[in-house]
Amino acid sequence: MDSVQIQSSKNDFCISQDEKSISCQQSHGSERKKFKKDEAKYTLKKREMKNLESYQQAVLLCLMNSKCSFSLEHPGKQSKVTVTMPRLVNLYIDQQEIEVAKLADTQSQLIMKKEVAGGVSQTTSTRRYEKNKRIFTQNFLFDLCLEYGFWFESKPSRKSKKSHQMERITRIYYKDVYLMNQTKMMELGKAVNSFLFDKVINDKRVTINQNNIKLSDIKKSFGLNDTLFM
Repeated sequence: MDSVQIQSSKNDFCISQDEKSISCQQSHGSERKKFKKDEAKYTLKKREMKNLESYQQAVLLCLMNSKCSFSLEHPGKQSKVTVTMPRLVNLYIDQQEIEVAKLADTQSQLIMKKEVAGGVSQTTSTRRYEKNKRIFTQNFLFDLCLEYGFWFESKPSRKSKKSHQMERITRIYYKDVYLMNQTKMMELGKAVNSFLFDKVINDKRVTINQNNIKLSDIKKSFGLNDTLFM
């Protein structure tokens, strides 16, 4: 009888161990699924923010085209998963040339050198350098638009010690006139960016003159007439 009880205890112990093993495997499997799901959500959000960045810059350039000319060049690399925007080189306002690309490069180089001196790897600092150039350019356009009568409701990007913050526009106004919300801005930006990128595909570097006819037509299709900005 005692022998039977001992054997039964051993069997119960084995079953208990198996149950723990199965439970542990299920737990790890659940954690892996959650991690992959969170990672996918993060990747999607990152792509959405990159697209917003591209379309927002296109809109800022389109709005400023009523005030100035600008030159663009091919960015060199074209992303397969996010929108690629042409690189802004110069702005031409009232016969004055503003070398935006050089300004962005100078500022970002200074930051990169400080980071490398502080122990940040060259690979990481180079990645941040490219990001800082993009953010500098966009913030420069944002501030320039403010000087010429445009104003925005916006939210700053997540604060980080690694790179500058960028203003993410939610509504656009010109003086006291409401122009559009973020959804409409994204639609306008998509149309403008497509036009601008087509221009640099073959010529590599182009100048878009003030009050460009095609940009004016695109603005009109969104209810924005250039006479509004005079």
